Amino acid sequence: MTSRIKYYDNLKFIAFIMVIVIHVGSRYLYDGGVSVESAAGTFINISYCLSRACVPIFFMVTGALLYKNKDISIKKFYKNKFFNIVLPFLIIASFTFLVDNWHDINFISITDFVRKILEENYTFHFWYVYSLIQILLLAPFLKKIVDKCNKKELLILIFVLFLGTCLVTSIDDIFILFHNSLNMKLFPNIFCYIGYTFLGHYLASNDISKKHFNLFLILSLISMIYMGLCTYYISEYANFETFYSYTTINVLFPSITMFLIFKKFFNKKFFYTGLTKFTYYSYLIHILILNLFVDKLNVSNPIEGFKSVFINTTVAIICTAIFSLLFGYLYYIIDGKIRKKI
Repeated sequence: MTSRIKYYDNLKFIAFIMVIVIHVGSRYLYDGGVSVESAAGTFINISYCLSRACVPIFFMVTGALLYKNKDISIKKFYKNKFFNIVLPFLIIASFTFLVDNWHDINFISITDFVRKILEENYTFHFWYVYSLIQILLLAPFLKKIVDKCNKKELLILIFVLFLGTCLVTSIDDIFILFHNSLNMKLFPNIFCYIGYTFLGHYLASNDISKKHFNLFLILSLISMIYMGLCTYYISEYANFETFYSYTTINVLFPSITMFLIFKKFFNKKFFYTGLTKFTYYSYLIHILILNLFVDKLNVSNPIEGFKSVFINTTVAIICTAIFSLLFGYLYYIIDGKIRKKI
């Protein structure tokens, strides 16, 4: 059995926590009426800027794993991904739906149930799973492209994909600062996410010089400061998440830097490293946990004031992470026992 690469596991776990940070913070900015311009809003804005690399990291680790593995039959690959990715999603999404709608369960038809589960916007964090499934369907063919490309060609391909997504989106965002928008879109967003998988493979397979590492570090700091300041500026007249988009340069550079930092300094086992065996299940359930339990504890209610927001969000993040990981572990154990009997 091939040993697990520890910095992949460490990246996935920290990215999972970053996702929770974002979703807890959104309770204030979306539902709580907290202004980005307030002290509490500034705190959440900063936490957003520090956490937006989360989903790109998921895609990058996916690419690092997908394209490095030996060729297996497409049938075996799809079967493996169905049981590891798609089936858990369908089970947990169905469970989430039933819990959310148990009061009206007698009035919901099977057709409505299936349609809701398959809707990308049913529960907002499921968009990542739908994008991941699209990439996995294409993965055997994407791997052939990666295998045929040399180092320089792969770098050019990555550049073209991000040129048509991140750069175009970032240029459009600049116009939003001036109360305008070009609504430019050269490639669909899935091209960006595929680009992240290629990028993860490239960074995992190649050494980056100290000069380039320092350059990415500087660009990341500039990107996060730019992200936060622009969000503060546009919050009164535009969607505050505009500059947080995963398809912008603002998020691209911090994602690259985070991947490189973990590759260089965190390729070792920590107390949480083993938890990544079930963080995918925890990711799927964490919004339900946040809705059911954390909100009931009143730890994420919109209370103005920096101190209240800081304390409440910290407690909410910890509670959501713990309950989600416990659920993920339970699912992992049950799934393992069922597979042994099959």
